[in-house]
Amino acid sequence: MPGIADVLCGGLRPGHFEALAGTVNRLFNIVQPDIAVFGEKDFQQLVLIRRMVEELRMPVNVVGAPVVRTPDGVAISSRNQYLSDEERRNASRLYEELSKVAETIETESPALSEIMQLESKSRAALTADGFKVDYFSVVSINTLRKPSISESDLVVMCSARLGQTRLIDNKRCTRI
Repeated sequence: MPGIADVLCGGLRPGHFEALAGTVNRLFNIVQPDIAVFGEKDFQQLVLIRRMVEELRMPVNVVGAPVVRTPDGVAISSRNQYLSDEERRNASRLYEELSKVAETIETESPALSEIMQLESKSRAALTADGFKVDYFSVVSINTLRKPSISESDLVVMCSARLGQTRLIDNKRCTRI
């Protein structure tokens, strides 16, 4: 799955998505489901599985399940148990930054150069709050690459470590 498997999280974990796609492919061939539900929290995985199903012409409807969040906005994940109390309180900053950038894109429809500045500011803000940011990127919802001038369906994606815990999250948005 070149183009999707080698960017964002795939760039940090070479071979991970190729192995995942192979496993899901085998599972789909054995089970032959009509529908498969994948969480939108791991948005890259969802896009990858949808692309695989499309390219292999599998008769499976891949549905994205919305991210489930705690009241302060933290995406629910088994990894959250590894956060200290202080880290857990700080973890909500990740979604705050994603939301701020998504809202700016939806209300101001910034140019691509301005989107890059938003990304940079959010990386700096998260770093100042104790995160080690792997990436904070605004990408096309379909290709997970930098959007073209005409693309409107975008997703703001982030991977960052807080202490020893790697957190991933995203927020979809539409540029007008």
